[in-house]
Amino acid sequence: MTPSAGYRDTQFQFGLTYVYSVRSVAQFESESVESADSKLVVVSPRDVFPPAPPQDLVAVVVPATAQAPAHIELSWSISPEPDIAGYNIYRSEAGGAPRQRLNPGLLLPPVFHDMSTVPGRSYTYTVTAVSRAGNESEPSVAVPAVMPE
Repeated sequence: MTPSAGYRDTQFQFGLTYVYSVRSVAQFESESVESADSKLVVVSPRDVFPPAPPQDLVAVVVPATAQAPAHIELSWSISPEPDIAGYNIYRSEAGGAPRQRLNPGLLLPPVFHDMSTVPGRSYTYTVTAVSRAGNESEPSVAVPAVMPE
């Protein structure tokens, strides 16, 4: 029994369905009288809350070796949020070109090697976090990188 007119269910879980009803109780001396159930209310809470953007994005130009061409290596801090499914990497080129997603599927580790760079071009990178519910964060702080000629 709740003495106020409000109730907050603090133990619900996203993705489950709940049915709620309300009864009022009136106390008359030592007797109490309960009303009939209110109309039933069906609630299916959905997680629509995006995670926080990833932090500490770093871009490092890795010179060519006999085994691999020159490329840009990106890394960032692991998200402390418990429901992260993975990360997306976005790149744009100088001149205001729209950003493009580089990874075909979610990245699990906080590292990415951009092997599609071109010598002499400037790039800007951002990374987003994606929750298990599919909510994507705002982009991280943008980080520039320039491939040498």
